[in-house]
Amino acid sequence: MSGNRVVFNDNYQYNSSNSMKEIDIDVWVNNPTILLDKNTIFEIWPTQQMCYERKINAMSRLIILLTILGFILTRSMKIVVVGFITLIVIYLFYYQNWYKRKKNNKEGFELHDDDDDYNPVVNVNTSNSTNENANKNKSNNYNSENGTPLKEFVNENYQRGTKTNPFGNILLTDIMDHPDSQSAPPSFNPSVSTDIRNNVKKMVQMVNPGIKCSDKQLFNNLHDNFDLDQSIRVFNATPNTRVVNDQGAFGKWLYSDIEYSAKENTPQGAIARYLDNASSRFTEPISSTFPNR
Repeated sequence: MSGNRVVFNDNYQYNSSNSMKEIDIDVWVNNPTILLDKNTIFEIWPTQQMCYERKINAMSRLIILLTILGFILTRSMKIVVVGFITLIVIYLFYYQNWYKRKKNNKEGFELHDDDDDYNPVVNVNTSNSTNENANKNKSNNYNSENGTPLKEFVNENYQRGTKTNPFGNILLTDIMDHPDSQSAPPSFNPSVSTDIRNNVKKMVQMVNPGIKCSDKQLFNNLHDNFDLDQSIRVFNATPNTRVVNDQGAFGKWLYSDIEYSAKENTPQGAIARYLDNASSRFTEPISSTFPNR
């Protein structure tokens, strides 16, 4: 769970033909060309439906327009100076509010930004192997210099969620359209959990195009993000996230000569279950028990 605001590069709205298009929402302080963006160039008066960034841009356009008209009519440089000073005041106002919001969002907690370099190294045996072989290499699954960065491993070996399917579950259309799709990534991994949360926020924006900048209006602080986590925790990836389940691996897990397969009601079985759960924080949930496909 993160209390800081997630900024999307794709906020969605519908045009007259009901087609969807993506627009970037930024402040002219960071990107001056946004004032001439074709999607927002006619926004010169701030309204209640606009998000904070759009209001700042709209006021700035209005000031620039009035400054140009005033200079043309009066030929006085005082109008230009007043307009320039007003833009500086808007910049200072924006910076002050940005710093205040960033400070208030912490609320006494250390924030873990989505852009933080949380990218541990994993060393996973992707060949068909048994639980015994996986347990022998258990110590290599955490900090191996020769391993694969977690984000790269997830991107290459899993089907990432989208705004229309945050958990990466199998849809009915996938049975015919994508029969060889990969498994969904382990949602209990912090990096994957953050991706799911962001996809849910994008989905909210997609299905509610009338709400501008929903990431700020609906998920602006720690309390809002906590409520979001509480509302989506009842949803999860299905036990099988592939079109064809791996019955061969399941049969080997049930009937092979694995000494401790984590299904035994014994202390050794409990230890095996614990080791499986510990390794799955960085690897596939069933990779240390079932042979990988």
